[in-house]
Amino acid sequence: MSVNLKMKNFRYNRSFSVIGNYLYILPFMFFFIVFFAFPVFQGLYISFTEWRVAGQPIYVGLKNYIELFHDRLFYTTLKNTLIYVLEFVPLSVIIPLLLAVAINRYIIGLDFFKFALVAPMVVSVSAVGLIWKWMFNTTFGLINYYLEKVGIHGPNWFMDPKFAMLAIVLTSLWWGIGWNLIIFSAGIKNIPQELYEAAQIDGANRWACFWYI
Repeated sequence: MSVNLKMKNFRYNRSFSVIGNYLYILPFMFFFIVFFAFPVFQGLYISFTEWRVAGQPIYVGLKNYIELFHDRLFYTTLKNTLIYVLEFVPLSVIIPLLLAVAINRYIIGLDFFKFALVAPMVVSVSAVGLIWKWMFNTTFGLINYYLEKVGIHGPNWFMDPKFAMLAIVLTSLWWGIGWNLIIFSAGIKNIPQELYEAAQIDGANRWACFWYI
């Protein structure tokens, strides 16, 4: 009887634990479905329709996609997106990784430095746009002001094709670098210190420890 009772208690506790786990993720799933999954599928459905907001959407099949691939502006947009990805993605990985190594080992005033790097994450998209629009302003922007101080004539950032993408990439890095920094920093902290000590005893230099550990 005691064995059966223990088995029943085990099954009950296990069932309660499973239900509890689902309850923990329920708030996230709610916001994920409402604010991400539903808009994505809604947008996908709208792409197969002709809809001018007023009235009901009319299903047109692949007509919108056929017209899209015959539009030159689409290929220009695709090219610019590809350039942005090739510039932003590697930098958004390399820079946070190097910063994570630095703030976990070498930087004095660590807490302030972490706050300064992570704080932009909480700034809204509209605020980021306004801040950096002012920073890159040709006439009274902060960046061109300091470039003039060192004898460099600042470009017209958003109107010059040579610098417009660079301005967007820099803005994106400033805004989004904190998230990857947190991930890399947490990962580095979870590496046992004994691994570094063993590697140094075997003659590994700092670069070898960084690359292999």
